[in-house]
Amino acid sequence: MQIYNVDFKRMALLLLPTVLRKPIVFAMLKSACKAFDSLQAGLFNFQNRCNVRMNHTPQVCYLKGILNDSFGIQANETRFVIVDSNHITGVWLITYEEGETYTNVIPVVEEYTMVYTESAINEEVEDFVVKYPDGIGIEPDNDKYRQMVALVNQYRLASKTAKYVVQE
Repeated sequence: MQIYNVDFKRMALLLLPTVLRKPIVFAMLKSACKAFDSLQAGLFNFQNRCNVRMNHTPQVCYLKGILNDSFGIQANETRFVIVDSNHITGVWLITYEEGETYTNVIPVVEEYTMVYTESAINEEVEDFVVKYPDGIGIEPDNDKYRQMVALVNQYRLASKTAKYVVQE
């Protein structure tokens, strides 16, 4: 916004009375305005970050876009891919009753029926998988990996969890 774009050096010169317009006085005012210039730059930086945050939602296309933009990946290079993970969903066939030690679930699948144990159903499963390109320097437990995880955590929904794997 142009309302916040103030040239503090020029404003200090214009507000200075004509009898005090000497080079030494103007130099002192210029050095006093440096704090306002850095404060203004911080405001513009914060405003730009807020605009990016408001324009990028947890949708997959925006999440891929922010990852590709942050790591400088061009359109002709291998890009980040986000896919859904395989969830085990189903209908309870046998429930836990007093004295019994097993529970099984049968997923509703048209082609076949599989039986899973309760521990397989209740284990933690990620909601989506972020596949990152191999040649951009992301290795587990390095700064770029932590940057990728931080970006995904910032823009994902709070109830969703992610898993990170290298693209093949």
